[in-house]
Amino acid sequence: MFTVSPFFVKKDLQTLYWLKFASSDEKPNFKMVPNLKELEIYIEGLLGPSHLGSLVHLQLLEKLKFEVGRVERFCLPTGFPPNLKKLTLRYTYLPWKEMDTIGKLPHLEVLKLKDFACYGSKWEPSKQGFRELKALLISRSNLKHWNASANHFPVLERLVLRYCWELKQIPINFAKIGTLKLIVLECCYSSLVTSANQISLANKLLFEGKADCPLCVRKVGTKVELPNIESSEEESIEHSEEESVESSKEESVKNSKEESVGSSNQERLKARKRVMKNLKKKVSKSLNAFKDLKRKVLRRK
Repeated sequence: MFTVSPFFVKKDLQTLYWLKFASSDEKPNFKMVPNLKELEIYIEGLLGPSHLGSLVHLQLLEKLKFEVGRVERFCLPTGFPPNLKKLTLRYTYLPWKEMDTIGKLPHLEVLKLKDFACYGSKWEPSKQGFRELKALLISRSNLKHWNASANHFPVLERLVLRYCWELKQIPINFAKIGTLKLIVLECCYSSLVTSANQISLANKLLFEGKADCPLCVRKVGTKVELPNIESSEEESIEHSEEESVESSKEESVKNSKEESVGSSNQERLKARKRVMKNLKKKVSKSLNAFKDLKRKVLRRK
């Protein structure tokens, strides 16, 4: 990570990682690096929307990442590179309404929203939606209500949801997205897994016979409902472990194959207990990570 002068000239530069900007820095002139294709920006300090306005001059830029440090509020730049295909936002705490601006990017194919890139319980995309988006990742979010339809993501192929503890359902109309091939879920409500399976089933019925069917749902980790109160975490985890093991057979077999194959019933039972213990540790670690993030959010307010 380093700070570069706004007059830094390097016309043959194509990749620039972790260009750092603080509120006291002069506005950069991205005309000086016209051939950039990949750019990662770290922001420390409040920047006005026009501070990075010269991004619009990066005609060849396809991949852009923003990560924010000690900032109370992040503002999207007034303009984006016209041919941007991949955008990653991390720790930006944008209201979901700002995604309407991102949706206007004409060539955007991949959008990654990491570690509270957006903050808020409700996301309702504009009618315009994301016309060219093929892959969407939401990782660590307090999103609870996602009011969207197939019209908002007409060519979506891959949806990945990680640590979205409060989201209970994927929009059922996603079953109508004929291009959707994969949904990946990691550490989420069991109801979210159920809704994904329902979408997969409906998708198969709607697009039966298509060469790229069916839609696949991949679960990573365990299916655990968040407890209503913190003191009930252990009980909640214990009640859901057996269901998690049964629904994650591949993971269970992988972790206990050497111990259980050819062993006695007692040895298999011990192996299964070890698997459940490992699952319990993973869930506990995920819950603690989510609590830490929530505490950070509260401190920001």
